[in-house]
Amino acid sequence: MAQPSTDPGHWGPIFDYLALTRQATVASAASPAAAA
Repeated sequence: MAQPSTDPGHWGPIFDYLALTRQATVASAASPAAAA
């Protein structure tokens, strides 16, 4: 998944957000009691 060379800073935060939400989803799925 390569970032556009025109404006790499625009997509950086988006990929960071997606990574954080994916980690949160995996964590909540692994421990539903902790997420509740």
